[in-house]
Order: sequence, then structure tokens, then C-alpha cells
Amino acid sequence: MSEEHDSISRLASQTKNIGYYAGLTFGVGYCLTLVGVIAVVAEIIVRYSSTMSRYWGYVGAAIPSWLIASMIFFAIGIICAIYFGFTIIKNSKSARDYGLKIDTIASSVSAFSFTLIFMGIGITIVAASLKLSLFSPICGVVGPILLLIGFRAYHGKASESKLIGAIIMLVSIALIYFVAYRGIGVGPLLSESTLEVMALLIAIVDAVIFSFPILVGELKQSVSGIILSISGILFSCGVMYFNFKAVSDIDNMLSLLSRVGGYAYGYGFPSMTLNSVWIMFFGFLLLGISGIIGLVTACLPLAISAKQLSTRLEAPRPKTPEGAPPKPSEVKYCIKCGASMSPDATYCPKCGQKQP
Repeated sequence: MSEEHDSISRLASQTKNIGYYAGLTFGVGYCLTLVGVIAVVAEIIVRYSSTMSRYWGYVGAAIPSWLIASMIFFAIGIICAIYFGFTIIKNSKSARDYGLKIDTIASSVSAFSFTLIFMGIGITIVAASLKLSLFSPICGVVGPILLLIGFRAYHGKASESKLIGAIIMLVSIALIYFVAYRGIGVGPLLSESTLEVMALLIAIVDAVIFSFPILVGELKQSVSGIILSISGILFSCGVMYFNFKAVSDIDNMLSLLSRVGGYAYGYGFPSMTLNSVWIMFFGFLLLGISGIIGLVTACLPLAISAKQLSTRLEAPRPKTPEGAPPKPSEVKYCIKCGASMSPDATYCPKCGQKQP
């Protein structure tokens, strides 16, 4: 039994260490990718500002106020997304040092939610100005707000509060992925959208199970660990698929640009500097590597939970006695005839001899 316990402890320690590096590479890659996106967009705006002004009616025409407002909200959303990347790095270190708790991921959930809220507001402004449907953009704002509310409710101690919080989070994930960001192909966490939403839904279902005393003790931890491992495996596979595909696409684009003289856009537009594209390239590459490390990290808890379950099932159970043995009756015997009598008897009931 002690050998099994030592083996589980070693696996748990390895999981924390590898998980830290998975979070580190994911956070750095996420931030690099967003910085690259900002650089590309900024360069396009600076280089083609005159062309965009001509599009709005005449040379030097002012950009519409609704577009400026939406760009401000997009910028705030990207800043929150970069902060989300930093929280992943910080929380990975906290999880390694102190264990993974709900308080550990609170800052990441908040940063992720505010990222989607500001992005959703920007999209709503654009949709309203262009007289497009507002249903999906509004769901893109309401969904992350519900995610914040649900996470806060789940943080409560009462099991009813945890259940309500988990249900609200399920609704929020449905609004975000099935309504607001449907059909995009990539989720806000830069993972393949289908695998990303499946991973999040499984994690929240695990939160629902964990909030009720259906399972207790080590059995609850083992089952919860298996469910979370499956969620992590799906998410890591999505991260690897999308980001390595993005790396391949950027590499093909760079090869094409090198053959055509560096022109990224046609129609007479000038060539663009490729430094920002390289930043995105290395960001996607780090995210893909983090998916590999995350896959290993997700598989280790699966092994730990399997060991805990097997240890629990194989542990010998103490045998319960079929019946309690009768208490030995206290008797004494006659000094003359040997007949049995109670200890407090003065005379033998058989021969009448007085007893000492």
C-alpha cells in the first residue's frame, strides 16, 4: 500500500511540474500571437489609411465615429486577452506550488470573460451601424457576463449555490460558442472550436457532479480527475490541431511572399513588413507546443485516478463477525459434589453443603 501511495505522489508531483510548463508556453504563445495580430492590424491601418479614407467618400474623410468606438472596444478586449495570457502563466505557477483550486483560476476566468465582453460590444456596435442582426453579437456580450455570474455563484459554499452556478456557466458556454461564435472554426482560447467547447462543457459537467455528495472521499477525487483529464485531452488536441495548422499556413504564406517579392496584398498595395507575421508564427508555434505538453499533463492525472480507483477496489475489507460470541457465564462448583452454582450462592443447591 505504501508503494502505491508513493507512486501516486510521484505522478502528482510530475503532473504539477509538467502542467506549469504547459501553462507557461500557452500563456507566452497566447500573448505573442495577440501582439502579432495587433502589429499586423496597426500596420495595415497606417499603410492604407489614405485608401480607407477614400473609401468613406473623399480623400481625407474622417473615419465614422461608430468604427472608432468599435476599434476602441476591440483594443480593450485585446488588452484583456493579453492580460489573460499573463494570468495563465501566473496561475500555472500557483497551481504547481499550492495545488489547483477554484481560487487559482479566478483571475483567468475574469480576464477571459472581460475579453469576450469588450469584443462583443465592439461587434455589436459594428452590427448595429451596418444594420445587421444583433442577436448573435448581444449573445456574445450576455454569455461572458453569465460566465462571471455563474463562476461567482459556484464559488459559494452551499451545494445549491454550486449547482446554480454550474448551470449558469453551462448556459453561458452555449451562448458563447453555439450562438455568438458559431461556425468560426477557432474558439477564443485559440483551440479548434468543436474540441474547445466540448472540453469546457465536460469540465462544467464535472463541476456539477463535484458540487453534490453523489460520490465521497477519494472516489469523488478519482472520478473528477478522470473527467477533467478527458476535458484536458480534448482541449490539448484542439490546441495542437489549430495552431500547428496556423503555423503551416503562415509558413506557406511566407514562402509564397519570398517568391513574389514580398507583396502581401494585390491591387497595387505596397509590401508589408513581415516582422509582425513572424511574431504570430512563433506565437502559434508555442501554442502548438503547449498543446503537446498539455496532452501529457492531462494524461498523467488519468493514470493517477486509475491507480487510486484500483487501489480502492483492491484494498482488503475487514471481515465482519457473523455473530458476537456469548459471554462466558461466571460459575463456581460445589466443594463436595462438584455441582455448578452461581458465584453468590452460599449453599449447594444439590447437596446442601455450605460453600466457602
